[in-house]
Parts: sequence; C-alpha cells; structure tokens
Amino acid sequence: MEQYDLWGEIREPPKKIKPSRKFKTMQELHGYTDNQTCKTCSHSRSIVYANRYWKCELWQLSHGSATDIRLKNKACGKWKKK
Repeated sequence: MEQYDLWGEIREPPKKIKPSRKFKTMQELHGYTDNQTCKTCSHSRSIVYANRYWKCELWQLSHGSATDIRLKNKACGKWKKK
C-alpha cells in the first residue's frame, strides 16, 4: 500500500526498529561468581521509596524497575564479600 504526503508525493513506509533493552544486567557485563548470590554481595543496597527496592551500587541507579536486582540471582563477576 502506498502512502502519500501532503504534496501528493509517494512516501516511503517507516522502517521498523528492533526493540532493545535499555539496560544489560551485571551478569551479562561481568560474568558470574560461582556459589554466590546478590544477597551476599557488599554492593547490594536497599532503597526505600514507597516500598523497599534492591539496587546494585555499581550499576546505573534509577527510580525505575529496570535497575532493580533480585537477591536470589547468581552474583556477577564484581561480587565482593560483605
């Protein structure tokens, strides 16, 4: 199906952009630490807004859920003992 602009010329259809995630995980960037979880890492911090959220202090901090961490995840390569 052809689309026309206001001047009657044929307009190219917009190219589809592949959706991508904005943030990668620390595990994707730095690998894993065997037998450890984010809960046992000294870089995990709890932040309280309306509820309690867990964030990694080495990662990009935001008020959104995209930067939340799960404490039961395998620890990344930057894991440090508490």
